Amino acid sequence: MKRMTSVAAGLFATLSMFACAADNGNGSGTEPADTGTFYDFVQTEMKLPANASDTKYSLDIDDDGTKDNQLGSVLGILASQGIDIQTTVDENIASGDMVLLHSVRADDLSNDGSVSWQVYVGDEATNPDFSGNGAFTVAALSPKDATLAGSILGGQFKGGPASVTLQLALVTGQPVLPIQLIGTKIEGNVTATGCSNAKLGGAITKQQLDEVILPAVTVMMNANIQKDPESSGAKTILSTFDTIDMNGTISVEEVKENGIIKSVLAPDVDMFDAAGKPGHDGKADSLSLGVGIACTKATLSGR
Repeated sequence: MKRMTSVAAGLFATLSMFACAADNGNGSGTEPADTGTFYDFVQTEMKLPANASDTKYSLDIDDDGTKDNQLGSVLGILASQGIDIQTTVDENIASGDMVLLHSVRADDLSNDGSVSWQVYVGDEATNPDFSGNGAFTVAALSPKDATLAGSILGGQFKGGPASVTLQLALVTGQPVLPIQLIGTKIEGNVTATGCSNAKLGGAITKQQLDEVILPAVTVMMNANIQKDPESSGAKTILSTFDTIDMNGTISVEEVKENGIIKSVLAPDVDMFDAAGKPGHDGKADSLSLGVGIACTKATLSGR
């Protein structure tokens, strides 16, 4: 386990995430709100699982009656081994390098059967103001025409699914990665001043895993090796992953074929039918991820 987690730490040590709604994909039976007040927020927290058995941020992504969070469990394993990813995430939010914005449209934040929850990527913000009086700008790249449709009962929102775009920063100094998170759901308490006890979860397709995440992981591992080839960490990575041509450099193929990767990042949710369309065929085809979120009142521009 120590060997696996030390390698996994190299894969995810600088995880950061933004999200923005991409297309509706609504299968909840709830229609998006077309009336009501817009309540705008900036996200102040993103919480990762504390250990592999921490399920408080898990959601039933594929509607099979089981709560899902496979990637979150991997992050939890790292946390239980002293790999402090949470602090990295907290620092990125506090510095304004990670800005996630939310807009909830409802007639009544206590009880409303037709509510929309829009999530935007925000521009980076210097000294972000989380007092409730902060002003933030929706990034030009952020999709602005899709929502998670849901409802509010007793002050708690439940909504989705929708397709969501994540940005993952796996390597310091490298561009963030655009990742599609499908079947995304949000649950949590919401008032005019913010959201609390909330969680956001969805699924990453195997195609996204193979074509975006794993190549970036490969770049990161090679960068760590080049930084100090004689370090114990570099030697561990090489002995674990440089198994095909053993030339001192990790290839994408070596990462994809590695037993650790196949085990800890194996698909766990069923999001597509046999024809490859949204639905179910009884076979896991995507990787789930769930995080906790909190937000506070803000003023948004640029949407």
